[in-house]
Amino acid sequence: MTSATGAALQDMLRVANSRYRLLEIDVYDVLVQGDDAKFAISAAIDRADIEGYDIIIVSRGGGSIEDLWAFNEEMVAEAIFRATTPMISAVGHEIDWLISDFVSDVRAATPSAAMEIALPDTNELYQTIDSLSSNLTHNIHQKIYNYSQELEHLTKSYAQHSVEKKLLQKKEEIQAFKENFSQTILFKLQGFSRDLESLRSRFPQAIDSRINIAQNQLLNLKNVLESNNPKLKTKKGFAQISQNAQVIDITSLNVDDTFELQSNSVVVSAKVLKKETIQ
Repeated sequence: MTSATGAALQDMLRVANSRYRLLEIDVYDVLVQGDDAKFAISAAIDRADIEGYDIIIVSRGGGSIEDLWAFNEEMVAEAIFRATTPMISAVGHEIDWLISDFVSDVRAATPSAAMEIALPDTNELYQTIDSLSSNLTHNIHQKIYNYSQELEHLTKSYAQHSVEKKLLQKKEEIQAFKENFSQTILFKLQGFSRDLESLRSRFPQAIDSRINIAQNQLLNLKNVLESNNPKLKTKKGFAQISQNAQVIDITSLNVDDTFELQSNSVVVSAKVLKKETIQ
């Protein structure tokens, strides 16, 4: 930091002391006006730039344009431009504009204003810290609440999906199935008992009905058998026609077919020599 007149320096130190005390300030006391001022200012800037400061303030108090002219010198402008450390130019009053203002990173209206730009306000920092602390406390409490809710949810979920819970559910399902099965079997047995009793009461009648039906069917079959038995046919001129041991109709025979004619006493083998349809 390069500075000059005592009044400007005192103002800067006062602002620094009121805003932020947790800093170290190095003062480079150099000539700030006259023919040799440009050399002193340039050299001080070069020395300060290699010290690794966070910021350099080039400043002096107010005066005439001639008093401030050293900060218009090309040598001073090049030193400011060459420096890698962030630079604030705070020369003169607010109405004074110099070349050093244009090559610096920031221009301050006065030396004390430069301190206000460079340093944070402790009170504002305290307020920020209080706000951050309050937010952090709130966030921690919120996190704890959220995690407790999640833990409670997981605990309930585990209880609902645990092996013990599933075994209990399966046991209840088996018990319910046994009860339903027993009821179903009992209902079926009651139904079978009623059906059996009904069958028992209807069995004699059903047997008699079945016997009558069977006797009628047997009688019908007997009549059919007797009517188709050639041995029982006595009408002259009639015989049963069969082929391959099957009774057939005469219309199914064709020329050169062999067949049998059977009466009640004779079986004749024959062959179709001619077939005509009688109109």
